[in-house]
Amino acid sequence: MIGEGHEDLRDRLIQAIENNKDPGILMHPIFGAVRVSPGPIEHVFDNEAGNIEYFNFTFLEAGENKYPSPLLNTGGQVENAGAVLKTLLKSTFDEQFTLKRMPGFVVSSAQNTNAVLSRELQKAAEMAPADPGMKATMMLGLSQLASPGILSKISVYSTQVQTSLTQIQTLFTDPAIGFLAYQKLSTFGDDFPSIPESSPNRRIEKRNRDLQIALVKRQALVGMALTASQMSFASYEDAVAIRDRLALKLDQELDRVGSSDEDATFCALSDLKAAMVLDITERAANLARIKNIYPAEPMPALVMAYELYGGIDQAEEIRNRNKVRNPNFMPAGKTVQVLIP
Repeated sequence: MIGEGHEDLRDRLIQAIENNKDPGILMHPIFGAVRVSPGPIEHVFDNEAGNIEYFNFTFLEAGENKYPSPLLNTGGQVENAGAVLKTLLKSTFDEQFTLKRMPGFVVSSAQNTNAVLSRELQKAAEMAPADPGMKATMMLGLSQLASPGILSKISVYSTQVQTSLTQIQTLFTDPAIGFLAYQKLSTFGDDFPSIPESSPNRRIEKRNRDLQIALVKRQALVGMALTASQMSFASYEDAVAIRDRLALKLDQELDRVGSSDEDATFCALSDLKAAMVLDITERAANLARIKNIYPAEPMPALVMAYELYGGIDQAEEIRNRNKVRNPNFMPAGKTVQVLIP
């Protein structure tokens, strides 16, 4: 801290740290999300350097079995952050997308982008083992999305895009499959050819397509965060793998947004990432850890489960985790992954 009158801010900072010893998430530049508690704080005042006060913060890695807290609704925080981003995405699209008085090639370009989106959404719907009523509802929405004149009604179009993307979440009884469907949609537009900005109309064409892509990709990231918040994980490592995969995708989108003037979108994406990281880290804290073992001789999964856990309930989990074709012959001399509570 620096300058005259900083003492009040200094005292408030020290008081806030000393009065709050609850664990929280520290986003470390190397180790990523780490659960920590505030430790000792040191501060030195240097009058000769110009009223500068130096602080040294110590954070202690918190214990693993204190969380999740029943008072902290981390899934609700993900939902709230997703709702804020969804509203912002729609308002941005509605304000900037335009086909008014545009030449035919600009209109055709937007229609072609929408046609690709409609096909991708239909593929996602067809792979879902949902009941006929839910699937029929989404298919009806997709037929409306594919109608030729919908792009002239910008607000109706953006609403239908977001509605169709949101409905994917309801189609899958297993949120892990829904997560994968959203992950595929989060790459929408990555393989599109570039549009040369050789004229004002070409620049509008490119801007329109960028807006369509951003609406889909970012709404898909919201879907990934929401389905991840509903997933049940067998182990700490399984949870962290999903958390880090989604955090990387959000970071990549944040890099794209950071090179533009979309400050509000950047903040909303950052909030979604923070909520997602907190949610999964909290829920992963008490999960079993994966341990590698190396059986000296082949044995059935039932025997291995009994030797490890004193019962056979985990035999099927051992088989599935290690992708063993015949559960009567767990391999010898090779790595076998098991869960340790």
